[in-house]
Amino acid sequence: MRLKEFFRKTGVQKKWFADQVGMPLSSFYEMTLGRTPVPQKYWKKIIEVSEQKITVQDLWADSLENMQVKQNRKKNAEQKEGVL
Repeated sequence: MRLKEFFRKTGVQKKWFADQVGMPLSSFYEMTLGRTPVPQKYWKKIIEVSEQKITVQDLWADSLENMQVKQNRKKNAEQKEGVL
């Protein structure tokens, strides 16, 4: 189950989850909003706290998607700078 889906379906509070994982809340929000990849050092704990509802494959997919979004934003910003 992907991160966004996990929180939507389970109703688990992001603040509580971030505390259990040991991740700063601001970093956790950036990650769940798709702005930054999921740091691998938190993968094991995320899987444990989610009671294996989130898998390594889910975290990999979320991280890959987040990196692609970040690259696209950077590319768009560079294109806009070139136009102005």
